[in-house]
Amino acid sequence: MNCATSPNTMVVLPQRKKKRQRVAVAANNGTIKWLQMRKNEVQVGADVQLDKPISSVSLDNDHLFLSAEQSIHGFRRKGKEFYRLDSIMSETIKNFVVDPSKDTLWCAGDYVLNKYVASAEKGFFMAEDKINAMIVAHVSSTSGRDAILGCQDRTIRVVTDNDELYAAEVEGAVTALFIYQKKEDSKDGDLKIVYGTQNGIFGCLSMRENNYSELWQVNEKKTMMSSNQNDEEDYDEQQDPASMVQCISVFDFTRDGLPEVLVGRDNGNIEIYGFDADANEPNI
Repeated sequence: MNCATSPNTMVVLPQRKKKRQRVAVAANNGTIKWLQMRKNEVQVGADVQLDKPISSVSLDNDHLFLSAEQSIHGFRRKGKEFYRLDSIMSETIKNFVVDPSKDTLWCAGDYVLNKYVASAEKGFFMAEDKINAMIVAHVSSTSGRDAILGCQDRTIRVVTDNDELYAAEVEGAVTALFIYQKKEDSKDGDLKIVYGTQNGIFGCLSMRENNYSELWQVNEKKTMMSSNQNDEEDYDEQQDPASMVQCISVFDFTRDGLPEVLVGRDNGNIEIYGFDADANEPNI
């Protein structure tokens, strides 16, 4: 890429049988490239140019969706555009989730969340502070999937259409969200999500329709104090500050049925945390 990119603008496409792995990357100058490796060289499989900056990218099977200013575009694997929605939002769309099977789209700017069904607005919500991250999942029992917003005011807000169900308080501005276990897959019927914060903390919440509980939390400062310092009294937070969680995900690397937690930080570190026997929280 010959231009800067924004966070959340690269996705790995599903690998087809006997086909090379492809990666899609979008840039601030409106360029979208589908890249693949061949004979140890990067090749461009498709190249599309929009006339405005691209702020976020999402993947649904082979279909690539992206946000550019107040619009959402959908492209097929070979770069042909098949979908476009010009929203009525005044803010640039920073986060979005698309559900083609329900013809439903959630779009979030800095403060405003809009929900669209069949390209018509069906929900509007304004957050009290900046929205940094968003996922959608089943939390309430009546509204299908709900929007879950990670906000700058140290809250994770659950929103159904126009209304906020509740706000879960955490110990830092929320910068990343990911589903750890869906409600329908959980033994207790609760949705489990993992979150990351600006001050380096990450944790897991169990979310129900009317309330929530915290299952565990990992504080990077405490981890550094125990692993990097012989004497905790000599630890200086100013010299060794916690690094912001830029992204968070889960994957079962060990295939034991208990997913590991992947944490990407803004200092370039990628950390993998797993659960020891009888442990209440993951260890690196």
